[in-house]
Amino acid sequence: MEPEFERGSVVLRGPTGDVSLVWADGKGPRARSLAPGEYRLRTTRVVREHEGRDWFLSSTGPLGPTRTLRAGETAKVEGCAEVRFQAHARRRHAELQLGFSVTGADGRGLSVYRDGRRVDVSYEVVDGAGRVLSRGTMQYG
Repeated sequence: MEPEFERGSVVLRGPTGDVSLVWADGKGPRARSLAPGEYRLRTTRVVREHEGRDWFLSSTGPLGPTRTLRAGETAKVEGCAEVRFQAHARRRHAELQLGFSVTGADGRGLSVYRDGRRVDVSYEVVDGAGRVLSRGTMQYG
């Protein structure tokens, strides 16, 4: 398997159990050998550096589709190329309940990390006149 990203990792469920593949520094061998068989994606972690800080996206969720690897074949490992953020708000009596989801294009849940710590989500509740009624941060994952 060969990744489309420079640094990161994947965990695959294979014919003999889970297999972890790590591309830690972006300089090692690009492709990794796996035994032929059926594999399903469990998790991905794509690492990028920005302004001297490491950021990474970690995807989890239901096992991905089955992919059959044949001897001598090279298959690409795709990372999280897209992040979708969806906020939810619901009024219940005198309370406003807020929630959100962070997913990739494939619908699997994503967590965003900076320097090894999950990044909290900031929010503001604004009324029709543009006044900020509430603000804060939410943790997730």
